[in-house]
Amino acid sequence: MINERNLVLNRVMVGFDAVIISLVFFATFILRQYFPLIYKLNLVPSVHVFREPSLSVSDYLVVYFMIVPIWCVALSFCGMYGSPNFKSFWKAAWMILKSAFWTVLIFGVLVFLFKMKFVSRLFFAIFVVMAMAALMAEKFAILAFVRRNLEGGFNNRRLLIFGSGKRAAHIVDEIAAHPDWGYEVVKIVDYAACMPECKYKKECEVVTGGEDMRRILHELQVDEVIFVVPRKKLDVVEPYLFVCDEEGVDSAISGDLFSIRSTHFRHTDIDGVPLLTLERNFDIEWQLFIKRAIDIMVSGVGILVVFPLFVLTAILIKLTSPGRIFFTQKRVGLHGRIFTMYKFRSMHEGAEKELKKLMYLNEVEGPIFKIKDDPRITRAGRFLRRFSIDELPQLFNVFIGRMSLVGPRPALPGEVEQYASWQRRRLSVRPGITCLWQVYHRGEGDFKKWMQSDLEYVDHWSLLLDSKILMKTLMAVVFCRGAY
Repeated sequence: MINERNLVLNRVMVGFDAVIISLVFFATFILRQYFPLIYKLNLVPSVHVFREPSLSVSDYLVVYFMIVPIWCVALSFCGMYGSPNFKSFWKAAWMILKSAFWTVLIFGVLVFLFKMKFVSRLFFAIFVVMAMAALMAEKFAILAFVRRNLEGGFNNRRLLIFGSGKRAAHIVDEIAAHPDWGYEVVKIVDYAACMPECKYKKECEVVTGGEDMRRILHELQVDEVIFVVPRKKLDVVEPYLFVCDEEGVDSAISGDLFSIRSTHFRHTDIDGVPLLTLERNFDIEWQLFIKRAIDIMVSGVGILVVFPLFVLTAILIKLTSPGRIFFTQKRVGLHGRIFTMYKFRSMHEGAEKELKKLMYLNEVEGPIFKIKDDPRITRAGRFLRRFSIDELPQLFNVFIGRMSLVGPRPALPGEVEQYASWQRRRLSVRPGITCLWQVYHRGEGDFKKWMQSDLEYVDHWSLLLDSKILMKTLMAVVFCRGAY
Protein backbone atom coordinates (compact mmCIF):
# COMPACT_ATOMS: atom_id res chain seq x y z
CA MET A 1 0.00 0.00 0.00
CA ILE A 2 2.30 2.77 1.24
CA ASN A 3 5.48 1.05 0.06
CA GLU A 4 4.11 0.60 -3.47
CA ARG A 5 3.17 4.27 -3.73
CA ASN A 6 6.61 5.32 -2.53
CA LEU A 7 8.24 2.97 -5.04
CA VAL A 8 6.39 4.66 -7.89
CA LEU A 9 7.20 8.14 -6.55
CA ASN A 10 10.85 7.22 -6.14
CA ARG A 11 11.11 6.02 -9.73
CA VAL A 12 9.43 9.17 -10.97
CA MET A 13 11.76 11.29 -8.83
CA VAL A 14 14.84 9.56 -10.25
CA GLY A 15 13.56 10.25 -13.75
CA PHE A 16 12.92 13.93 -12.96
CA ASP A 17 16.40 14.33 -11.44
CA ALA A 18 18.07 12.65 -14.42
CA VAL A 19 16.23 14.99 -16.80
CA ILE A 20 17.16 18.07 -14.72
CA ILE A 21 20.84 17.09 -14.59
CA SER A 22 20.84 16.36 -18.33
CA LEU A 23 19.26 19.71 -19.21
CA VAL A 24 21.75 21.60 -17.04
CA PHE A 25 24.68 19.68 -18.55
CA PHE A 26 23.70 20.58 -22.12
CA ALA A 27 22.88 24.16 -21.09
CA THR A 28 26.39 24.47 -19.65
CA PHE A 29 27.85 22.99 -22.83
CA ILE A 30 25.91 25.47 -25.00
CA LEU A 31 26.96 28.33 -22.73
CA ARG A 32 30.61 27.31 -23.09
CA GLN A 33 30.37 26.78 -26.83
CA TYR A 34 28.39 29.82 -27.94
CA PHE A 35 28.83 32.38 -25.17
CA PRO A 36 32.54 32.17 -24.33
CA LEU A 37 32.78 35.74 -22.98
CA ILE A 38 30.10 35.06 -20.37
CA TYR A 39 31.38 31.58 -19.65
CA LYS A 40 34.97 32.75 -19.13
CA LEU A 41 33.87 35.73 -17.06
CA ASN A 42 35.83 37.77 -19.64
CA LEU A 43 34.36 41.21 -19.04
CA VAL A 44 37.27 42.82 -20.96
CA PRO A 45 37.59 41.03 -24.34
CA SER A 46 41.27 41.89 -24.74
CA VAL A 47 42.18 40.24 -21.42
CA HIS A 48 41.79 36.44 -21.33
CA VAL A 49 41.23 35.31 -17.78
CA PHE A 50 40.89 31.62 -18.63
CA ARG A 51 42.52 29.74 -21.47
CA GLU A 52 41.11 26.26 -22.06
CA PRO A 53 41.16 23.81 -24.98
CA SER A 54 38.24 23.78 -27.41
CA LEU A 55 35.37 21.45 -26.63
CA SER A 56 34.83 18.12 -28.36
CA VAL A 57 31.19 16.99 -28.55
CA SER A 58 32.08 13.30 -28.54
CA ASP A 59 34.36 13.72 -25.51
CA TYR A 60 31.71 15.56 -23.54
CA LEU A 61 29.07 12.97 -24.40
CA VAL A 62 31.30 10.49 -22.56
CA VAL A 63 31.32 12.87 -19.60
CA TYR A 64 27.54 13.18 -19.80
CA PHE A 65 26.94 9.41 -19.71
CA MET A 66 29.21 9.19 -16.68
CA ILE A 67 28.01 12.17 -14.67
CA VAL A 68 24.23 11.59 -14.80
CA PRO A 69 24.22 8.07 -13.29
CA ILE A 70 26.93 9.07 -10.79
CA TRP A 71 24.85 11.97 -9.49
CA CYS A 72 21.61 9.93 -9.38
CA VAL A 73 23.38 7.17 -7.43
CA ALA A 74 24.84 9.81 -5.09
CA LEU A 75 21.36 11.24 -4.49
CA SER A 76 20.08 7.76 -3.66
CA PHE A 77 23.08 7.14 -1.37
CA CYS A 78 22.29 10.39 0.48
CA GLY A 79 18.69 9.27 1.13
CA MET A 80 16.85 11.33 -1.47
CA TYR A 81 14.73 8.42 -2.67
CA GLY A 82 13.87 6.85 0.68
CA SER A 83 10.47 8.50 1.15
CA PRO A 84 10.17 11.64 -0.98
CA ASN A 85 6.91 12.80 0.57
CA PHE A 86 8.35 13.04 4.04
CA LYS A 87 11.15 15.55 3.56
CA SER A 88 11.26 19.25 4.23
CA PHE A 89 12.87 21.47 1.62
CA TRP A 90 15.94 22.07 3.81
CA LYS A 91 16.50 18.33 4.28
CA ALA A 92 16.24 17.86 0.54
CA ALA A 93 18.65 20.76 -0.06
CA TRP A 94 21.17 19.26 2.37
CA MET A 95 20.94 15.91 0.57
CA ILE A 96 21.58 17.67 -2.76
CA LEU A 97 24.67 19.39 -1.32
CA LYS A 98 26.00 16.07 -0.02
CA SER A 99 25.30 14.35 -3.33
CA ALA A 100 27.17 17.15 -5.16
CA PHE A 101 30.19 16.58 -2.90
CA TRP A 102 30.22 12.83 -3.63
CA THR A 103 29.69 13.45 -7.36
CA VAL A 104 32.65 15.83 -7.54
CA LEU A 105 34.80 13.43 -5.53
CA ILE A 106 33.94 10.31 -7.56
CA PHE A 107 34.15 12.07 -10.91
CA GLY A 108 37.44 13.70 -9.92
CA VAL A 109 38.91 10.28 -9.17
CA LEU A 110 37.72 8.96 -12.54
CA VAL A 111 39.22 11.96 -14.36
CA PHE A 112 42.56 11.29 -12.64
CA LEU A 113 42.52 7.52 -13.23
CA PHE A 114 41.55 7.74 -16.91
CA LYS A 115 43.62 10.90 -17.54
CA MET A 116 40.68 12.83 -19.02
CA LYS A 117 42.67 16.03 -19.54
CA PHE A 118 40.11 17.45 -21.93
CA VAL A 119 37.61 18.02 -19.09
CA SER A 120 37.39 21.72 -18.29
CA ARG A 121 37.51 22.42 -14.56
CA LEU A 122 35.58 25.65 -15.04
CA PHE A 123 32.96 23.84 -17.15
CA PHE A 124 32.52 21.24 -14.43
CA ALA A 125 32.36 23.83 -11.63
CA ILE A 126 29.66 25.86 -13.39
CA PHE A 127 27.73 22.69 -14.20
CA VAL A 128 27.76 21.51 -10.58
CA VAL A 129 26.56 24.89 -9.22
CA MET A 130 23.80 25.19 -11.83
CA ALA A 131 22.70 21.57 -11.32
CA MET A 132 22.47 22.03 -7.53
CA ALA A 133 20.34 25.16 -8.00
CA ALA A 134 18.09 23.41 -10.54
CA LEU A 135 17.64 20.32 -8.33
CA MET A 136 16.76 22.49 -5.33
CA ALA A 137 14.22 24.42 -7.40
CA GLU A 138 12.74 21.11 -8.60
CA LYS A 139 12.45 19.74 -5.03
CA PHE A 140 10.88 22.98 -3.82
CA ALA A 141 8.28 22.83 -6.59
CA ILE A 142 7.51 19.14 -6.00
CA LEU A 143 7.22 19.51 -2.22
CA ALA A 144 4.99 22.58 -2.61
CA PHE A 145 2.77 20.66 -5.05
CA VAL A 146 2.56 17.59 -2.77
CA ARG A 147 1.75 19.69 0.32
CA ARG A 148 -0.92 21.66 -1.53
CA ASN A 149 -2.55 18.44 -2.70
CA LEU A 150 -2.42 16.86 0.75
CA GLU A 151 -3.77 19.95 2.48
CA GLY A 152 -6.57 20.19 -0.07
CA GLY A 153 -7.41 16.52 0.39
CA PHE A 154 -6.77 15.70 -3.29
CA ASN A 155 -5.89 12.11 -4.16
CA ASN A 156 -6.07 11.01 -0.50
CA ARG A 157 -7.20 7.41 0.00
CA ARG A 158 -10.06 7.12 2.50
CA LEU A 159 -9.53 4.20 4.86
CA LEU A 160 -11.87 2.28 7.12
CA ILE A 161 -10.17 0.32 9.93
CA PHE A 162 -12.04 -2.84 10.97
CA GLY A 163 -10.65 -4.34 14.13
CA SER A 164 -10.16 -4.34 17.88
CA GLY A 165 -7.15 -4.39 20.16
CA LYS A 166 -3.75 -2.74 20.29
CA ARG A 167 -2.67 -3.66 16.76
CA ALA A 168 -5.66 -1.85 15.26
CA ALA A 169 -4.99 1.18 17.47
CA HIS A 170 -1.32 1.11 16.43
CA ILE A 171 -2.19 1.17 12.72
CA VAL A 172 -4.61 4.06 13.24
CA ASP A 173 -2.01 6.04 15.18
CA GLU A 174 0.71 5.37 12.58
CA ILE A 175 -1.48 6.62 9.74
CA ALA A 176 -2.50 9.67 11.78
CA ALA A 177 1.14 10.44 12.61
CA HIS A 178 2.07 10.55 8.92
CA PRO A 179 -0.48 12.72 7.07
CA ASP A 180 2.00 13.04 4.19
CA TRP A 181 1.36 9.38 3.34
CA GLY A 182 -1.85 10.58 1.70
CA TYR A 183 -4.24 8.38 3.73
CA GLU A 184 -7.19 9.39 5.86
CA VAL A 185 -8.98 7.18 8.40
CA VAL A 186 -12.66 8.07 8.01
CA LYS A 187 -14.02 5.54 10.54
CA ILE A 188 -13.04 2.75 12.90
CA VAL A 189 -15.33 -0.29 13.00
CA ASP A 190 -14.88 -1.94 16.39
CA TYR A 191 -16.32 -5.40 15.74
CA ALA A 192 -15.74 -6.57 19.35
CA ALA A 193 -16.50 -3.25 21.10
CA CYS A 194 -13.12 -3.34 22.89
CA MET A 195 -10.99 -0.88 20.96
CA PRO A 196 -8.36 0.73 23.22
CA GLU A 197 -7.91 4.49 23.31
CA CYS A 198 -6.15 5.81 20.19
CA LYS A 199 -4.14 9.00 20.07
CA TYR A 200 -6.01 9.64 16.85
CA LYS A 201 -9.59 10.41 17.82
CA LYS A 202 -12.08 8.92 15.39
CA GLU A 203 -15.67 7.83 15.72
CA CYS A 204 -16.05 4.11 16.43
CA GLU A 205 -19.00 2.04 15.32
CA VAL A 206 -20.03 -1.54 16.03
CA VAL A 207 -21.37 -3.50 13.06
CA THR A 208 -23.58 -6.56 13.31
CA GLY A 209 -23.56 -7.79 9.71
CA GLY A 210 -22.68 -7.27 6.07
CA GLU A 211 -25.47 -4.78 5.49
CA ASP A 212 -24.02 -2.47 8.16
CA MET A 213 -20.65 -2.59 6.40
CA ARG A 214 -22.31 -1.92 3.05
CA ARG A 215 -24.08 1.14 4.52
CA ILE A 216 -20.80 2.55 5.85
CA LEU A 217 -19.05 2.07 2.50
CA HIS A 218 -21.87 3.93 0.75
CA GLU A 219 -22.07 6.79 3.26
CA LEU A 220 -18.33 7.47 3.65
CA GLN A 221 -17.07 6.82 0.11
CA VAL A 222 -14.36 4.44 1.34
CA ASP A 223 -11.40 3.56 -0.92
CA GLU A 224 -9.95 0.73 1.16
CA VAL A 225 -10.81 -1.32 4.25
CA ILE A 226 -8.06 -2.64 6.55
CA PHE A 227 -9.03 -5.64 8.69
CA VAL A 228 -6.98 -6.02 11.88
CA VAL A 229 -8.12 -9.11 13.79
CA PRO A 230 -6.37 -11.98 15.63
CA ARG A 231 -5.79 -15.13 13.57
CA LYS A 232 -8.36 -17.07 15.61
CA LYS A 233 -10.95 -14.46 14.63
CA LEU A 234 -10.28 -14.49 10.90
CA ASP A 235 -13.62 -16.17 10.31
CA VAL A 236 -15.26 -12.94 11.50
CA VAL A 237 -13.72 -11.09 8.56
CA GLU A 238 -14.89 -13.35 5.73
CA PRO A 239 -18.44 -12.00 5.18
CA TYR A 240 -17.15 -8.42 5.24
CA LEU A 241 -14.46 -9.30 2.70
CA PHE A 242 -17.14 -10.51 0.31
CA VAL A 243 -19.02 -7.24 0.83
CA CYS A 244 -15.87 -5.26 -0.09
CA ASP A 245 -15.27 -7.46 -3.12
CA GLU A 246 -18.86 -7.02 -4.31
CA GLU A 247 -18.66 -3.24 -3.83
CA GLY A 248 -15.34 -3.03 -5.68
CA VAL A 249 -13.49 -1.66 -2.62
CA ASP A 250 -9.90 -2.80 -1.98
CA SER A 251 -9.30 -4.63 1.28
CA ALA A 252 -6.24 -5.60 3.31
CA ILE A 253 -5.85 -8.05 6.19
CA SER A 254 -3.33 -7.75 8.99
CA GLY A 255 -2.15 -11.33 9.09
CA ASP A 256 0.26 -13.74 7.38
CA LEU A 257 -2.19 -16.55 6.62
CA PHE A 258 -5.67 -16.44 5.18
CA SER A 259 -7.28 -18.57 2.50
CA ILE A 260 -9.61 -16.73 0.15
CA ARG A 261 -9.98 -16.71 -3.60
CA SER A 262 -9.26 -13.34 -5.19
CA THR A 263 -8.25 -11.92 -8.53
CA HIS A 264 -4.99 -10.65 -7.07
CA PHE A 265 -3.32 -10.49 -3.66
CA ARG A 266 0.09 -9.55 -2.28
CA HIS A 267 1.89 -8.86 0.99
CA THR A 268 2.40 -5.29 2.16
CA ASP A 269 2.92 -3.72 5.58
CA ILE A 270 2.39 -0.63 7.73
CA ASP A 271 5.33 0.05 10.01
CA GLY A 272 6.16 -3.64 10.24
CA VAL A 273 2.57 -4.83 10.73
CA PRO A 274 2.00 -7.42 7.94
CA LEU A 275 -0.97 -7.02 5.61
CA LEU A 276 -2.36 -9.24 2.89
CA THR A 277 -3.83 -6.88 0.28
CA LEU A 278 -6.59 -8.09 -2.03
CA GLU A 279 -6.88 -5.92 -5.12
CA ARG A 280 -8.55 -5.83 -8.48
CA ASN A 281 -6.31 -6.41 -11.51
CA PHE A 282 -6.40 -2.76 -12.55
CA ASP A 283 -4.92 -1.44 -9.30
CA ILE A 284 -1.27 -1.42 -10.40
CA GLU A 285 0.39 1.77 -9.19
CA TRP A 286 2.81 2.38 -12.08
CA GLN A 287 0.12 1.79 -14.72
CA LEU A 288 -2.32 4.03 -12.83
CA PHE A 289 0.37 6.72 -12.68
CA ILE A 290 0.88 6.50 -16.45
CA LYS A 291 -2.88 6.54 -17.02
CA ARG A 292 -3.23 9.70 -14.93
CA ALA A 293 -0.24 11.33 -16.65
CA ILE A 294 -1.82 10.59 -20.04
CA ASP A 295 -5.14 12.02 -18.83
CA ILE A 296 -3.46 15.27 -17.76
CA MET A 297 -1.38 15.67 -20.92
CA VAL A 298 -4.11 14.74 -23.42
CA SER A 299 -6.84 16.77 -21.70
CA GLY A 300 -4.53 19.78 -21.25
CA VAL A 301 -3.43 19.76 -24.89
CA GLY A 302 -6.99 19.00 -25.99
CA ILE A 303 -8.39 22.02 -24.16
CA LEU A 304 -5.86 24.30 -25.88
CA VAL A 305 -6.39 22.77 -29.33
CA VAL A 306 -10.20 22.81 -29.30
CA PHE A 307 -10.55 26.18 -27.58
CA PRO A 308 -11.57 27.89 -30.88
CA LEU A 309 -14.24 25.21 -31.27
CA PHE A 310 -15.39 25.99 -27.70
CA VAL A 311 -15.91 29.62 -28.72
CA LEU A 312 -17.80 28.71 -31.92
CA THR A 313 -19.98 26.23 -30.05
CA ALA A 314 -20.81 28.82 -27.37
CA ILE A 315 -21.85 31.29 -30.07
CA LEU A 316 -23.97 28.62 -31.81
CA ILE A 317 -25.78 27.71 -28.59
CA LYS A 318 -26.46 31.36 -27.75
CA LEU A 319 -27.78 32.15 -31.25
CA THR A 320 -30.11 29.14 -31.46
CA SER A 321 -31.67 28.94 -27.99
CA PRO A 322 -31.92 31.12 -24.88
CA GLY A 323 -30.19 30.00 -21.70
CA ARG A 324 -26.81 28.89 -20.42
CA ILE A 325 -23.94 27.72 -22.59
CA PHE A 326 -22.85 24.92 -20.28
CA PHE A 327 -24.99 22.21 -18.76
CA THR A 328 -23.82 21.13 -15.29
CA GLN A 329 -25.04 18.09 -13.45
CA LYS A 330 -24.09 16.17 -10.31
CA ARG A 331 -22.65 12.76 -11.14
CA VAL A 332 -21.17 9.87 -9.13
CA GLY A 333 -17.43 9.29 -9.43
CA LEU A 334 -14.79 7.04 -7.89
CA HIS A 335 -16.20 5.02 -4.96
CA GLY A 336 -19.33 7.17 -4.82
CA ARG A 337 -17.73 10.63 -4.76
CA ILE A 338 -20.11 13.28 -6.05
CA PHE A 339 -18.73 15.78 -8.59
CA THR A 340 -20.04 18.32 -11.10
CA MET A 341 -19.85 17.21 -14.74
CA TYR A 342 -19.70 19.80 -17.54
CA LYS A 343 -21.21 19.53 -21.02
CA PHE A 344 -22.33 21.97 -23.70
CA ARG A 345 -26.08 22.46 -23.34
CA SER A 346 -27.86 20.47 -26.05
CA MET A 347 -31.40 20.75 -24.62
CA HIS A 348 -33.59 23.74 -23.95
CA GLU A 349 -33.58 25.32 -20.49
CA GLY A 350 -35.59 23.45 -17.86
CA ALA A 351 -35.33 20.13 -19.72
CA GLU A 352 -34.60 18.21 -16.50
CA LYS A 353 -37.93 19.23 -15.02
CA GLU A 354 -39.75 17.57 -17.92
CA LEU A 355 -38.09 14.18 -17.37
CA LYS A 356 -40.96 12.66 -15.36
CA LYS A 357 -43.46 13.51 -18.11
CA LEU A 358 -41.35 11.60 -20.66
CA MET A 359 -40.55 8.51 -18.59
CA TYR A 360 -43.15 6.45 -20.46
CA LEU A 361 -41.04 6.90 -23.62
CA ASN A 362 -37.91 5.41 -22.03
CA GLU A 363 -36.30 2.82 -24.34
CA VAL A 364 -33.93 1.35 -21.75
CA GLU A 365 -34.70 -1.13 -18.99
CA GLY A 366 -33.16 -0.27 -15.64
CA PRO A 367 -32.44 2.95 -13.73
CA ILE A 368 -31.45 5.10 -16.73
CA PHE A 369 -33.42 7.19 -19.23
CA LYS A 370 -32.65 7.26 -22.96
CA ILE A 371 -34.77 7.88 -26.07
CA LYS A 372 -33.69 8.46 -29.67
CA ASP A 373 -36.01 11.35 -30.58
CA ASP A 374 -35.91 13.33 -27.34
CA PRO A 375 -38.16 16.40 -27.87
CA ARG A 376 -36.08 18.43 -25.43
CA ILE A 377 -33.01 18.50 -27.71
CA THR A 378 -32.47 21.75 -29.63
CA ARG A 379 -31.54 21.92 -33.32
CA ALA A 380 -27.99 22.92 -32.45
CA GLY A 381 -27.96 20.25 -29.73
CA ARG A 382 -28.73 17.53 -32.27
CA PHE A 383 -25.70 18.58 -34.30
CA LEU A 384 -23.49 18.77 -31.18
CA ARG A 385 -24.55 15.29 -30.07
CA ARG A 386 -24.11 13.77 -33.52
CA PHE A 387 -20.41 14.67 -33.50
CA SER A 388 -20.02 14.37 -29.68
CA ILE A 389 -19.03 18.05 -29.43
CA ASP A 390 -21.27 18.44 -26.37
CA GLU A 391 -18.91 16.10 -24.47
CA LEU A 392 -15.77 18.23 -24.97
CA PRO A 393 -16.09 20.29 -21.71
CA GLN A 394 -15.58 17.02 -19.85
CA LEU A 395 -11.89 17.48 -20.67
CA PHE A 396 -11.87 19.90 -17.72
CA ASN A 397 -13.22 17.11 -15.48
CA VAL A 398 -10.42 14.86 -16.74
CA PHE A 399 -7.74 17.51 -16.20
CA ILE A 400 -8.69 18.10 -12.54
CA GLY A 401 -8.92 14.37 -11.83
CA ARG A 402 -12.66 13.84 -11.38
CA MET A 403 -12.85 11.77 -14.56
CA SER A 404 -10.54 9.88 -16.91
CA LEU A 405 -10.39 9.71 -20.69
CA VAL A 406 -11.49 6.06 -20.52
CA GLY A 407 -13.79 4.55 -17.91
CA PRO A 408 -17.45 3.76 -17.22
CA ARG A 409 -19.71 6.71 -17.96
CA PRO A 410 -20.53 8.69 -14.77
CA ALA A 411 -24.01 7.90 -13.47
CA LEU A 412 -26.57 10.11 -11.76
CA PRO A 413 -26.91 9.74 -7.96
CA GLY A 414 -30.52 8.62 -8.41
CA GLU A 415 -29.42 5.88 -10.80
CA VAL A 416 -26.72 4.61 -8.44
CA GLU A 417 -29.26 4.35 -5.61
CA GLN A 418 -31.15 1.82 -7.74
CA TYR A 419 -28.10 -0.30 -8.57
CA ALA A 420 -28.01 -3.93 -7.54
CA SER A 421 -25.08 -4.88 -5.32
CA TRP A 422 -23.08 -6.44 -8.16
CA GLN A 423 -23.50 -3.29 -10.26
CA ARG A 424 -21.83 -0.97 -7.75
CA ARG A 425 -18.45 -2.46 -8.63
CA ARG A 426 -18.37 -0.17 -11.67
CA LEU A 427 -17.75 2.70 -9.22
CA SER A 428 -14.34 1.23 -8.30
CA VAL A 429 -12.64 3.13 -11.16
CA ARG A 430 -12.76 6.77 -12.23
CA PRO A 431 -15.60 7.42 -14.67
CA GLY A 432 -14.57 8.31 -18.20
CA ILE A 433 -15.55 10.20 -21.32
CA THR A 434 -15.59 6.96 -23.31
CA CYS A 435 -15.79 3.27 -22.45
CA LEU A 436 -16.31 -0.21 -23.89
CA TRP A 437 -20.06 0.31 -24.10
CA GLN A 438 -19.69 3.43 -26.22
CA VAL A 439 -17.30 1.64 -28.55
CA TYR A 440 -19.22 -1.60 -29.09
CA HIS A 441 -22.82 -0.89 -28.06
CA ARG A 442 -23.21 2.87 -28.56
CA GLY A 443 -26.86 3.75 -29.01
CA GLU A 444 -28.14 0.37 -27.79
CA GLY A 445 -30.65 0.38 -24.96
CA ASP A 446 -29.74 -2.80 -23.09
CA PHE A 447 -28.90 -1.68 -19.54
CA LYS A 448 -27.77 -5.15 -18.43
CA LYS A 449 -25.34 -5.37 -21.35
CA TRP A 450 -24.13 -1.88 -20.47
CA MET A 451 -23.35 -2.97 -16.90
CA GLN A 452 -21.63 -6.17 -18.04
CA SER A 453 -19.51 -4.16 -20.47
CA ASP A 454 -18.42 -1.76 -17.70
CA LEU A 455 -17.57 -4.61 -15.33
CA GLU A 456 -15.58 -6.31 -18.10
CA TYR A 457 -13.53 -3.12 -18.32
CA VAL A 458 -13.09 -3.01 -14.53
CA ASP A 459 -11.88 -6.62 -14.35
CA HIS A 460 -9.57 -6.54 -17.38
CA TRP A 461 -8.24 -2.98 -17.37
CA SER A 462 -4.86 -2.27 -18.94
CA LEU A 463 -3.16 0.61 -20.72
CA LEU A 464 -3.42 -1.38 -23.96
CA LEU A 465 -7.19 -1.73 -23.51
CA ASP A 466 -7.48 2.04 -22.93
CA SER A 467 -5.54 2.68 -26.16
CA LYS A 468 -7.85 0.39 -28.16
CA ILE A 469 -10.96 2.07 -26.72
CA LEU A 470 -9.66 5.54 -27.56
CA MET A 471 -8.89 4.54 -31.15
CA LYS A 472 -12.29 2.88 -31.65
CA THR A 473 -14.03 5.87 -30.04
CA LEU A 474 -12.35 8.17 -32.53
CA MET A 475 -13.68 6.05 -35.39
CA ALA A 476 -17.17 5.95 -33.86
CA VAL A 477 -17.20 9.76 -33.56
CA VAL A 478 -15.89 10.30 -37.11
CA PHE A 479 -18.60 8.07 -38.58
CA CYS A 480 -21.28 9.29 -36.10
CA ARG A 481 -22.08 5.70 -35.14
CA GLY A 482 -24.79 5.33 -32.48
CA ALA A 483 -24.90 9.04 -31.54
CA TYR A 484 -28.24 10.62 -30.62
